[in-house]
Amino acid sequence: MKKLISILVFGLLSACSTNAPNTFSRVTDSTYKSYSDFVERQQLNLIDKVDDMAFWDVRALDNDYAVLSVKRNKHYLLALDDSCKGMEFDARFGLVQQEEHKLNVKDKILKLTNKNSSCSITSIYKLYQVQFEELERLRAQTRNSSRDLSRSSGVRVI
Repeated sequence: MKKLISILVFGLLSACSTNAPNTFSRVTDSTYKSYSDFVERQQLNLIDKVDDMAFWDVRALDNDYAVLSVKRNKHYLLALDDSCKGMEFDARFGLVQQEEHKLNVKDKILKLTNKNSSCSITSIYKLYQVQFEELERLRAQTRNSSRDLSRSSGVRVI
């Protein structure tokens, strides 16, 4: 009888541990209306600065958000101020930093094609790898849907 109870308790505990909710299950099961929706629903961790900026890459998502990738697969979502225009169409960016090898809130992203155009960083969010991957999927969907709209709204000349 003791063996049977032990087996049942072990089975019950095993079932409970395997059915624990996945912290990031909401990431892969969700669809998002916008990057702001992504930030809100993901409850991203807000940080003050990014240390160790030796090797980095910045990609604009739209006029309000950019993704910063740093060595060792660390990713951050940067919220930009309202003065950013045409960011999603630019491919090359620089950073104007207050501190060497660190990125802080209030630092700036500079469009290399137009050095007079810069945007202040208003917030920095730490991304886990699964969140970064979901953000990349959202970016691809956004780009594809904007291409589809431009194709469908074209004028046809006969």
